[in-house]
Amino acid sequence: MTTQNSTRDWGWLVAIVLPLIGILPTFAGGIMAAADAPLHTHRIYAMGTLLSEGQLYPRWVPWFHLGYGYPIFNFYTPGVFYVGGLLTLAGFSAVTAFHLVAAAAWIFGSLGTYRLARTFLPGSAAIIAAALWSYAPSRLFEVWTQGSLPQIACAAFVPWVFLTVVKGAYAPSPRKAVWIALAIAGLVFTHQPVTFITALFVAPFTVIVILWASRREWRTLLRRALCVYGGVALAAGLAMIFLLPLALELRLVEAVNGRDDVVAYLTSNFLLPQEVFAFPMPNDLTDIRVEYPMSLGLIGSVLFVLGIGAMLRRRLYVVAALLAVAMGFTIFMLLEPSLP
Repeated sequence: MTTQNSTRDWGWLVAIVLPLIGILPTFAGGIMAAADAPLHTHRIYAMGTLLSEGQLYPRWVPWFHLGYGYPIFNFYTPGVFYVGGLLTLAGFSAVTAFHLVAAAAWIFGSLGTYRLARTFLPGSAAIIAAALWSYAPSRLFEVWTQGSLPQIACAAFVPWVFLTVVKGAYAPSPRKAVWIALAIAGLVFTHQPVTFITALFVAPFTVIVILWASRREWRTLLRRALCVYGGVALAAGLAMIFLLPLALELRLVEAVNGRDDVVAYLTSNFLLPQEVFAFPMPNDLTDIRVEYPMSLGLIGSVLFVLGIGAMLRRRLYVVAALLAVAMGFTIFMLLEPSLP
């Protein structure tokens, strides 16, 4: 880990500015032409309306579901809508609130990626990492095609979760545990699928980083573990206002019983091994339903190899090994054998 004082590291300003090229078009006026943008804008408006009526934590939207009402915020994470609702109380329209939250999430994720990379790499490499996060195809897809405000917000919390876990494991303290809790709670309150996928990586990572940080002084193992897992427990407590109703009422949701075509649909989205690093074909824009490439791509594989090579040259063997294992697990999750 680098020991440079972050207060003298001005690269974080670059990380803040990096997403601006992608963000500025969102303020062109009106709801962006993305699949879920109108839906999430409506939910921001609903949250703002209920907050203005004095509900501190709205759950039931009485005009949803054809006017019958629906407890949407018991099942769909309310984090971005709560922030957007507060912005509407401050005088912004729901559309502008949508754009502001998307812009803030984009910057927040870029900054988190920079700070995480800066923990192990020089400033120039950390800036490249922030740029790659900011303009990864998934970022552009989340905003401009899918319009999934919760997804980009949750993705922005992912680097902060890893950063706070590393900081807590290496320099445990009650304050570090609180930061871990806030980062993980941010995940839970923004998007469930991204939270689940992140947990598959974070769970083993916490064990590895605690053991590695304690390798020269094993008597510190318990203190480091208490900091990290105390933060995880605190995050669960903070998120219980959402998790408890979700767990108790999930049986009442018909979708929880599954559908006959779910497995077939999931299977159709897996890649063949030879497709994982294939160069994606150009989109057929004349097709009514445009299918976007899901492979990691040739460029992604080249960048991964170059990054691993650079870390090996810097003798960051453990970091390189962890990234290689993470990449292997990611590839496994793209293939049909991971279905169970």
